[in-house]
Amino acid sequence: MPASPSDPPPITVRAGQATTLDLGGGADLIIPPGAMTAGAKVHATYAGRPAGTWDGIRPAAAPVQLISDPPDAIHGLLILEFPVPKPPQGVDPSSVYGISTYDQSTGAWTPYASIYDAARGMVVAQIPHFSWWNPFSWDWAGIAARVNQDVGQVVGRREGAASCTSSAPSWVGQLAGVVNDADVAVRSCAQSQGDVLDVELVNNRPYGMVLKYGTSVKWGWHDTGSTAQAKAADALADKTLGPNELYLPPLSRASVGIFATKPGSNTMFQIGPTVGTEFVDFLEDAADYLDETPLPDAVSCVTMLSQWSIDLSPSAIRDNIVAAGGCMETAYLKLVASGALDKAKVDQLSATLSALKSASMVGQAWSIEGDVWQLADLWADQVVVGSAGSLGNGFSVYAKATPYTPPPAPSTSPVNHPATTAPANPAPPSAPPNPAPTTQAPPPAPSAPPAPSTYPETVGGPTHTWTNYTNAGGTEGPTVPSFSTVQIACKLTGFKVADGNTWWYRIASPGWDGNFYASADAFYNNGQTSGPLHGTPFVDNAIPYC
Repeated sequence: MPASPSDPPPITVRAGQATTLDLGGGADLIIPPGAMTAGAKVHATYAGRPAGTWDGIRPAAAPVQLISDPPDAIHGLLILEFPVPKPPQGVDPSSVYGISTYDQSTGAWTPYASIYDAARGMVVAQIPHFSWWNPFSWDWAGIAARVNQDVGQVVGRREGAASCTSSAPSWVGQLAGVVNDADVAVRSCAQSQGDVLDVELVNNRPYGMVLKYGTSVKWGWHDTGSTAQAKAADALADKTLGPNELYLPPLSRASVGIFATKPGSNTMFQIGPTVGTEFVDFLEDAADYLDETPLPDAVSCVTMLSQWSIDLSPSAIRDNIVAAGGCMETAYLKLVASGALDKAKVDQLSATLSALKSASMVGQAWSIEGDVWQLADLWADQVVVGSAGSLGNGFSVYAKATPYTPPPAPSTSPVNHPATTAPANPAPPSAPPNPAPTTQAPPPAPSAPPAPSTYPETVGGPTHTWTNYTNAGGTEGPTVPSFSTVQIACKLTGFKVADGNTWWYRIASPGWDGNFYASADAFYNNGQTSGPLHGTPFVDNAIPYC
């Protein structure tokens, strides 16, 4: 704790003019005309300060207690200002300094709304009451330690399997990306609720994600958090969603009920982190901002918040959070104007975002005021949802095509001839009549050969196969040896490989049995069976969609 100045002598409030109490060390209390009853006495003392807790802040000078005699003499806002050291070059002072007051009900020093006067090097607040006050600086080292501890507790954590008790409805032909393996980002299984496809989901990662519906759904549901902080995060994330979206909270369960889709259609349900989920994760893990904070109206921010997070670099994630925070800060200020939120909470958010904005990169981490935050580790294994129609961590639903029913054949009922009895004395046979000319029926036209059920394709090198084509993961299957030809069942889009190809094949040959996928980029796709792959097509267009 910084050293305390001597207690200043008390002052008497003068009528019709400003009165100033010199608090020592360059700090002042300024009483505007009419803000206190004339003749009231004001005392200040540094003795007997409460210990209290300093969560995320540390005192920049000794706390001072302000006392009014009589206690009810305050009728307006008073100006309290403290000198603070000059911040480092290039650092926004609002991310460094503030003024706090002691909250007797919680035993904590709490930030209060303040501004930084750069011309005088002072932090200034307009206060409505007397109590214990002091200038503070944000304790970025302490915040970083808490963040890194919190992140360390969840990075690497995984959830149990999704649970289903029946099979998918009969109209479902194939489900791609519905995988319950322990290492996938979103574990899933499918069952039926009548004719509705019920896909049970488990977010198997410590960061939030969004499911975007590819068609009409009967329901979309997610677990709510077990703590007040988690519940508040879920509620805020729900406010950031666009139409036809479902939030998947970190390490929790969700479910979506899908109506029967058009026969022969393949419908995609994309899953991945968004700008909004990154912002909510940041608030929950770093800003300590969500408890008991009213929910803002985020309508004006939804378009930005619902964008997929495409760039996974720590600097891009930082920029996403800062941009989202800037928009949401405006929404929070509307709550301040309505009296529903203390402006100090918004100042706290502003300071944290300002510090984050100026953060430098140290490997995969952020360095704020010289302290390393490992928050970027949360998103270290994100799967990108690209603009080329990839699923990210999602799934697709293929509806069976309507079976072909042939038209009824023409009637071939036999002609009934009347029965006859041979005469007792038959007449001699007459010469047979000339037979009527006949026309021979043309031979039936040859029917078109049936479409092949599989298609041969040849790889140009050793080719890995996977159960989850959306992220080139799940369970690894047998490797296709170089220049081998395998039978392909169908094609679909999934994980984008290095050259931008998003096409994948489902391999029907024995050993793969339709359970494993390979990137179409590894195949010649043009009938070649040897030679370089450079310049060959991304996909064979003759292969049908899955």
